Formats: sequence, structure tokens, C-alpha cells
Amino acid sequence: MMNKPASPLWQQCERLYDATHGPALLKRQASHGCSVNLMLLARYLDQNQHPLPQAIWHQLDQHAEHFERRILRPYRLCRQQLKARISQGAYQGILTIELVLERALQQQLAILLPLSALEAHNEHRTGPISFTNLCRYARARNIPEELLTPIFQ
Repeated sequence: MMNKPASPLWQQCERLYDATHGPALLKRQASHGCSVNLMLLARYLDQNQHPLPQAIWHQLDQHAEHFERRILRPYRLCRQQLKARISQGAYQGILTIELVLERALQQQLAILLPLSALEAHNEHRTGPISFTNLCRYARARNIPEELLTPIFQ
């Protein structure tokens, strides 16, 4: 199975996943079922001043939740259970497949992103980066905004 590279949009989002933010993102994923992909997307859009309407965040969250519940979470659980029982090489192979599944979700989410909404909301503002999209994603997940905004401060 080939590991298809992420699209340019997702490459930008993935650059936000680093040693500083990665552990906090994974913690929110484990504790509140948040999608790392959607948290990264929200932050990327906030940095680029592309606020999406709440309805779009609800749609993105619903789609990601469905995919993660049916495919990614069961696969992730199996990977975690196998970690101590298999060789490092086999474990890396399992991680590679998980990345392929993550990229499949990214492709599906990209299709749902309304390019017209991105263009329509591309206002040239100055000042500090807002957390508009990150807060809207938190509302779509029905979790307090304060759980997500400190990750990127």
C-alpha cells in the first residue's frame, strides 16, 4: 500500500503538528475524541484569516466523527494493543497504514471544504491571530473552547 503524500493544504496543517503541539493534540484526541486533523485545520484557517461558518464546522465534525468511529479508532486501538507484542518493524508498518487512513480522512474533509467560503471570508485583517475556527470546532464537538485554545497559545 503506497503512502500518498498529503495535499498542499494538509501539508500546511501538518506543519503545525510538532513537538510543542503534538502531545496536547493527542491528549485532546484521547480525552475528548477530538480530531487532530480538524484541530490542525482550524488553526491553519485561523492563521490565514479564513473563518468558516459554524454549520460547516458541524458538517466537518460529523463526517470526521463517523470516519474515526468506524475506521480510525478501532484501528488505533488494535495498534496500541499490538505494540508490545510485535516487532518494531511490524509496528512501523501498522503506523504507516494508520497514516494512510488519516490521509484518506483528510481527502474526504477537503472535499467538504467550501472553496467559495474560503474566498468569501478572505478578509485582509491585521492584528493577533484569532481562534474563530478553533472555537467553532469546539462548539461543534460540544466541548469548552478553553480545552482547545491553549494548545496553540
